[in-house]
This record gives sequence, C-alpha cells and structure tokens, in this order.
Amino acid sequence: MIGINHKITYFMLATVIGIITIIVCLHIEKYAKTALDSKIKYSHESGFYDAPIEVELSVGSNYFITYTLDGRAPNAGSTRYEGPILITDASDNENVWSSIIETSLKYFESDYYKLPEDKVDKCAVLRAAAFDYSGNLVDSDVREYFIGFKDKAGYEDMYNLCVVTDPENLFDSERGIYVVGEYWDKKIESGKIYVMYDGENGWDKENVENWIWSGVESERPATIEVFSPDDELLMRDHCGVRVRGGFSRYSVQKPLGFYAREEYSGESTFSYDIFNDGSSIDKFLIHNSGDDFDVKMMDYVIYNALLRGKSSLVFTPMIPCNLFIEGEYWGPMYLMKDMDSNLISEAYGLDKDNIVLIKSGIVKECANDLLAEEEQQRWSEFENFVKTHDMSISENYEYVCSQMDIENFAEYAAIEIYIANADWHLDNNSAFWRTIKPESGKIYSDGKWRCGLFDVNLCFESEEEINKNTYHYAEWDMCYFVRKLCENEEFRNLYLKNLEKMETTFAPDVVEAIIDEWTETMEEPIRCNFKRFSINCDPDDKVEAEKQHIIDFCANRPNEMGKVNEWFFSKD
Repeated sequence: MIGINHKITYFMLATVIGIITIIVCLHIEKYAKTALDSKIKYSHESGFYDAPIEVELSVGSNYFITYTLDGRAPNAGSTRYEGPILITDASDNENVWSSIIETSLKYFESDYYKLPEDKVDKCAVLRAAAFDYSGNLVDSDVREYFIGFKDKAGYEDMYNLCVVTDPENLFDSERGIYVVGEYWDKKIESGKIYVMYDGENGWDKENVENWIWSGVESERPATIEVFSPDDELLMRDHCGVRVRGGFSRYSVQKPLGFYAREEYSGESTFSYDIFNDGSSIDKFLIHNSGDDFDVKMMDYVIYNALLRGKSSLVFTPMIPCNLFIEGEYWGPMYLMKDMDSNLISEAYGLDKDNIVLIKSGIVKECANDLLAEEEQQRWSEFENFVKTHDMSISENYEYVCSQMDIENFAEYAAIEIYIANADWHLDNNSAFWRTIKPESGKIYSDGKWRCGLFDVNLCFESEEEINKNTYHYAEWDMCYFVRKLCENEEFRNLYLKNLEKMETTFAPDVVEAIIDEWTETMEEPIRCNFKRFSINCDPDDKVEAEKQHIIDFCANRPNEMGKVNEWFFSKD
C-alpha cells in the first residue's frame, strides 16, 4: 500500500507540475506575442535615399501610433498615424537647433564665428510612439532619413553620426547640457559677457554654464545612429550622452561622450565595433579638436599617423565623422576612444580591472574607492620624491626606475616637448597608469607607471611656436619633473636620444605627405564646417596657412631644440 500511495503522490505531483508548466508557457507565449505586437515596425530603415520615400508604420491592433517630424518625442496627443508618411529632404526646413545662439559664448566674443547664414543640411527625423487605448506608452523609436545627399559636398569618405534626444536635454535653459543656461540671464542682467579665463582673477567659479556639468548627473538619454562612408547603417543604440572636454566645451561645436548602459538599451556595450579592432565598446567620444576646431585636428592626425604602432605609448584611435544633432548638420568631428582603462587593456592585453589610471594628477579609474585613495597617495609620494631628490645620486634614480618605465617616460617627454605642447602639465592633459598586481606572462603588468598620449591640440600652432622655448614651462610641474630626471646622466642621454629620433619622425617632407593625405579626405568637410559656423576666413587659405606653419615648425625645430636644450641644461 505504501508503494502504491507513493506512486499516486508522485503521479499527482507530476501532473500538477505539468499543468503549471503549460500555464507558464502559455503566459510566456502570450507575453512574447504582446511584446511583439506592441513593437513599431517601419517600412524603411534609417539610411540614405536618392528620392523622397513614403514610410509606413504598423503595430498590433490593440495599439495606436503617433509620430513627430520636429525631433521632439511624440505623446498620445501627437499626430496620429493614419497612412504613409512622405519623407523629403529636410534641408529645406528652417534651421531650429543650429540657430540657438546660447550654445556658445564665442558667438559674442568676436565676429570669427556666427550662426549659420543659410539653411544647414538636415536629415528627416521620424520619431514614433505606440500606445494602448488607455494611453499607456508601450514602445517608441526613431528613424533618420537622408534624402538626396548623393551629390552634396562634405560626405564622401566620411562616417555620419546622428544624435537624437528630447531637445530639452540639450537646449533647455534648466536642464540642457549644450547651452549656457540660466547663468546667461545673470550675465545679461549684469551687462557683462563672460570671459572664460581672466589672467588676473582666474576662473569665474561662482557661475557655471550648463555645458560645464560633468559626471553621471549631466548624462542625458539619447538614441545614436552611425553610418559608414558607404552609407550603411552600422549601429542604432539607446545610450547616455554628455558634453566632454575642458576649454573645448566653450566651442560652438562641443565634444560629446556616449555611454552604453543597461538602463538605456538592456546592454552594457554598444552593438557595433566602430573602431574595427575586435573590442567591446562601452563608451566613445566625438571630438571637436579644441583649439584646432576650424581645421579639424591636423595636429592629432600627424602624431597618430607618425607614432601609432611605432611607440611604447598608448594612443586613441580616430575616425573622421560628420555630426548631426536633432537632424541638423553640426559639422565634421572625430570619433575617438577615451583615454581609459579599456583602451590601455586593449593596447597591452591586460585586465582592465587591474589598471589604475591617473589623469591630470587625479585617480580616474581604480578597482575600488579605498584602493583609489591609496593609489592617489602613492602617485603623490612618487611625484614628490622626484621633485625633492637629487637624481644624480644613483640610489634615487634607481628607485625612480623601479617605480616607472623610464624608457616609456623618456619617449613621452621627448614627444610632448618636441611638438611644443603648450597645454601639458602633471595636472592637465597627462595620463599615467600602472597595474595593481602582476598578470602571468604580461610584461606590462609589472606595476610600473607608464604614459598615455592625448589632447595635443595646442602644438605646431603658428610661427610663434617655432621659436618657443618649450622649457620655459620648466617653472611648471611637468617640465620641472623632466628637468629633475635629467640631473641623471643616464636619463639625460636616453631623453636626448628620443629627441633626436623626433627629428626623423617629424621630418618636414614626412609631415607634408601626411597633411596632403589628410587634406584629400577633409578638404570638403572643412569647407562645409566653415560655412556651417560662418567662420570669418577662407577655408582653403586657412588650411594652407596651417599646413605651412607646421612644415616650418618641423623644419626649424631641430635647430631650435639645440638652443633650448642648451638653456634647459644650464638651469640650476
């Protein structure tokens, strides 16, 4: 009897489990069907089309669709979809977002930049949303259409990046990260236009423009689409967007950072490897080249082309790309990776969680906050040791060599000084990194400090730079750091050897060839950029003048370096 009762019990239990499984499966199937039915379907994918198109939208019978064509997010009361939507070249529409003067104080500081005088190129932004009949949002998405762009100038061989978000996230005075904000009203009332930096009084830290906001708090949700030079849609991702950079935030065209997060897309990485290096990307930048804004990173291109793959330093890859914000043309920029632990990990085959990164003198990345404090102290003590000890004493220099890859630093210093980077200090535009613990078989996991090269847009600038005594900045911390190490004959010889190598690396004919190759791609985009921001000079003349400045710099630099070295090594 006991055996029979057990069999009955097991049978009943199995039956109940089977029934529950069937019910769960039915619910899952119903949920999946409901989720599928509520997704908006587009008859045409985002992309480039030679002629106007009619886009059809569809959704399950339990829902209705509304849409907008002005970049704003549709709500239940927006235009109801009732049939095909005619999409034409939006470039004929009046400028909206590109006409907002509060996007930069530079519009007020001089007549070099102006708001666009003509209608800018535009892609059509179709934003659609699906609702149930109780008015609850069940889906929303965006598509962007470039109509008749085939014969337009400035797009050949260029990637195109489109950013769409609620316009208030960028341009609203209270929460918009791309504008001056409420701070502007205060300045208007006071009758004083803000000067970014006053040499006598320093930064105006009391009043801060919206575009200065940083960190996660400044991040806004957005949808981005990236198109290849062949007009293929490479990626569409929901992500976060922030304004990035230092001085470059004040530009009429600001650098932006894009961040993949599960809260936006359900994924912690972007859906496509833009840089084609096999990496999983969780953030990337689009950079305006800062002070090199009008001629688009000529400096960056030179040092990347001449040093990448030939140096022990880590570099950020860069891809020329046109930017569209809310469907309006925003000029050419460069897609770049951030100087971060991901980039270092990829370059040296290291565990990114094992990397501590010091940028501009501050720990930016580390395994945890407690360790970050220890690493900050470690770096400060090392920096102080170099500054306060006689490096001609072998024991002191040997200690430095035990803490830093000295050959790596000698090369780093030689590059920065040879190209006369005027914006390079221990606490600005510098990157030092090391591994926290050894990794088996990884020679770069020895725990020594090494360098990364980034943000070099204040070099090769003009004829004035040719005669600049770069070591004048010896009174500042970075060159003082170099000068202290040069007290040691071994380091001095290593450093001078690297300087000599720079003469060949940056030989005028080599540099001229790089610039000519760059011009083939960027000539038309730069002309479009000058037109977009009504830049008050001829683009071809500016490019030619900048090219000649750099070639003259490289031709004269070896001789000038001999003079400044003589001065430098004679300093007490």
